[in-house]
Amino acid sequence: MNKKKKVVIIVAALFSIGVIAGLFFYDYSIHGNVVTAWAGTLSAFATVAIGVIAFIQNRNQQKRANEQSDLALMPDLYIQTALLERLSGFGNAVFNTVSAAINDNSIPKMSISIDFWFVKGPIVNLKAKEIILEGKKYPFSDKKGETFRNEEIQFRLSLTIPKSTSIKAEYLLVMSYENIYGTKYQKNIRFVVDPLNVISLERAYRV
Repeated sequence: MNKKKKVVIIVAALFSIGVIAGLFFYDYSIHGNVVTAWAGTLSAFATVAIGVIAFIQNRNQQKRANEQSDLALMPDLYIQTALLERLSGFGNAVFNTVSAAINDNSIPKMSISIDFWFVKGPIVNLKAKEIILEGKKYPFSDKKGETFRNEEIQFRLSLTIPKSTSIKAEYLLVMSYENIYGTKYQKNIRFVVDPLNVISLERAYRV
């Protein structure tokens, strides 16, 4: 549980305690009977608790529904690894291409290319959002995203990124795209550039 959720829970708990205490003393001041005041307070608490439980159940059901939908409909990217895939892409003049460059003109830059395949397409409005190096974010120029329909054709990501002084520097690339129904996803990719090597492709997730 992250810090933000903990704060929300604590505030909600304190608010609930304050409301319950207020209801108790209000009822007691009118009727002058502790039993009646306590019964009214418990009734109010039960109503609130049922509402909270219903809200949590609905949220969990929606989350499970989203997960099931993503399993069936979420496009995802992967690096060609199998020999057969590498041979099918080797020397292939047909490439979909996505180009992006960082906005910062005050730093040294370098160009790289990474080749991807995708599954569960089409992929809609795919673009590189930002590159993160040593904790600093560098946004890419805001260009129109690309749509890819044929899963049998790989695409080449051509990037202009900041040049690090360390040959072992790790980059985090953040990409965004949609499925054909407009659901938005994000994909994070970690890599080093000397030599170019993709360390990990994190699982895409809904945003």
